[in-house]
Amino acid sequence: MSTMWQGCLADTEYFETRSSGGNDYGVWVTTPPGYDPATTPTPAVYVVDGNFAVGQTAPLIVTQADPMQRIQPYIQVSVGYAGEEAQHWDRLRNRDLVPPGEPTRS
Repeated sequence: MSTMWQGCLADTEYFETRSSGGNDYGVWVTTPPGYDPATTPTPAVYVVDGNFAVGQTAPLIVTQADPMQRIQPYIQVSVGYAGEEAQHWDRLRNRDLVPPGEPTRS
């Protein structure tokens, strides 16, 4: 696990995982303020392009605590790329998100 991402975003945990196909992914899990998994069943919102999106979208989760906002609490799971491969995000994104048989950029 990379410790670089730990503590950068409030209420966010970062970990890395390897898929059954051998691909490495970074995953950021952001919980609502005061979240207690033992007492609060909460839906999840999944975000692709986590390497880019998490810094923009994870901080918005604090709006759930604003009494003027009527937002149901949710957990945000942002999925991106990990390790040295992350610098090749455009190729990896095509591999992961373009349907089989469709042309991709190399």
